[in-house]
Amino acid sequence: MKVAIFTLNAESLEVAEKIANCSRYRSKIFQGKEGYGSLGELVASVYEDYDGLVFIMATGIVVRIIAPLLKNKALDPAILVIDPRGTFVISLLAGHLGGANRLTKEIAKILKAQPVITTATDVLGKKSLEDWAQYHGLGIKNIQGLVKINGALVKDENITIYSELNPQYFADYPLGEKERIQFLPLKELEKGKNKNRPQTCVGISRAGGLEDKVDLELIIRNLVVGIGCRRDTPQEKLQEFLEEVFLEAGLSLANIKKFVSIDIKKEEKGLIGLVRSLRLPIEFFTPKQLASVFLEHPDLNYSKFVQKTIGVGGVCEPAALLGSKQGTLIVKKKAREGMTIAIAEEKLPLWG
Repeated sequence: MKVAIFTLNAESLEVAEKIANCSRYRSKIFQGKEGYGSLGELVASVYEDYDGLVFIMATGIVVRIIAPLLKNKALDPAILVIDPRGTFVISLLAGHLGGANRLTKEIAKILKAQPVITTATDVLGKKSLEDWAQYHGLGIKNIQGLVKINGALVKDENITIYSELNPQYFADYPLGEKERIQFLPLKELEKGKNKNRPQTCVGISRAGGLEDKVDLELIIRNLVVGIGCRRDTPQEKLQEFLEEVFLEAGLSLANIKKFVSIDIKKEEKGLIGLVRSLRLPIEFFTPKQLASVFLEHPDLNYSKFVQKTIGVGGVCEPAALLGSKQGTLIVKKKAREGMTIAIAEEKLPLWG
């Protein structure tokens, strides 16, 4: 997780350094205005570049600074506020989708501070639908449906889930009490034709198109995109190539679970920008890890030039297979202007 930490004085800087010294995050500390006209201008300039923004200052200052920058809960980064002594860590914004609640707990542990979380599901000891979906690699199609589902969880109401995935897939991290959550095969939703639709229901599928049949639609994300590029390849160029590859293969970007690449691309601006714009994670592998895949799959595209340049004979195909836990390579290496993409599909326990 890439985290920006904002400080105003020496006392808050000490707290910031404790957080930054934790190798769990890729952190950058900003002190004061950093040459900008105001702190607000500084924050606005980096708002979309980080997964989390941590402010070590008064909550009132933070509210005034971020108010003009807010977009919606699906796009805003995690916003945290910490007092200058590091006594309290407050999850201010994007608690679930943005990961602010999780980040709050982690940083509170580092500082030995008190986490302050106010979202209803967390306060009442319930799982939120967002956390549950993220844990199981599901994308949220219509975020407006979250209010009704989370409300039902808080009130201990019954929820019916029409799923293309076997219920056992969710066993290690259940949404709620068994007697309150009923799973039915997705095909049952088609049979009912909405005549006897449950009062509160969720649909889980790969293809989508359930918006008018359920209260909340979740998309199965099981595609892993292996990607490589020349240094300084623009984000727009990568985006165009990605869309072209998916369109040609008849696949949907909505089913992407994550991107994977080689570790020398960790600071590649265009690539990181692409991943962040899609609100998806990216995982990096070492040349040694990628090379091990060639031993098991000698039929993969191999380049002597690439081997000589970066220490392994290819990136996108072995990365896709490694990231998908040895899934199926459904789109082999596609290359254009120094960019490469391959797509692997994770094996999932489909139901019905």
